[in-house]
Amino acid sequence: MLEYDLAALKPSQERRLVSELSSNSGRERFLSKLGNLLKRKTMGGGEGRDITELAMRLSSLGVWRIVSVEDLNQVLGDSRPGWVHMFIQGLPASVKSKLRFKATEPETERQSGSQYWLGGKSAPNPVHNRSASSRREQLIAKYADDLRKKCGVEPDMELLTKVTIACGPSIYQKDLATIAARQKYELETVKNNFLIKKLGMTDSPALMEAINSVIDIYGRSERHKYRAVIYYLLMDRFFGLEENSKSPRFSDSKRSKALDLLS
Repeated sequence: MLEYDLAALKPSQERRLVSELSSNSGRERFLSKLGNLLKRKTMGGGEGRDITELAMRLSSLGVWRIVSVEDLNQVLGDSRPGWVHMFIQGLPASVKSKLRFKATEPETERQSGSQYWLGGKSAPNPVHNRSASSRREQLIAKYADDLRKKCGVEPDMELLTKVTIACGPSIYQKDLATIAARQKYELETVKNNFLIKKLGMTDSPALMEAINSVIDIYGRSERHKYRAVIYYLLMDRFFGLEENSKSPRFSDSKRSKALDLLS
């Protein structure tokens, strides 16, 4: 029997873990470990990102083809809402669509800034007592400043606002608001969740080339690469008129299409 810690799962243990899931006892042990992990009280440091990354790793291993969504629903229902929100962000759309819990930013949160909702369960909002719209405006201003000063791009503020909203509640989570460009799976997430699922692009080597290109524009040495800035630069690259320019112009038709895709 494999001894493993989901919070610190080693690459060398992954194949063995998947093999153990073929038995009822192996699945029960996995679900128990996952449940214990998602019930923890602490939520500091890089743990939020770790939880999302764990969900992405388990998904890439094909765990949800073996462990039923019904069992996963049971685990999430008994877990802390904040952890549930972060875990769901790392799951593929095919699994999310079957969950009872939805990581969304509803009108209630946008108006009051008081709650996140997960399938009817509320969790503390990191915006605290500020309104969500006010906090979001501050973040958009920060992203615009990064685009101007670090990327040499004069942002289209309406498009930047749409990109920021498309990022969802992750912009308020310190561990999810930025992208660790050295981690391959983070870049894969940008490709799969934003370029392919959100923008409807077809998977090809050109997508990863574009991601690496905008990271170069942002600066490899830049410590805080904001997700919204990366997404905006990708919109620049794919919808701008000047493909190789840091400051492409937008035609009315391409700009309109970009805004529609982000809605």
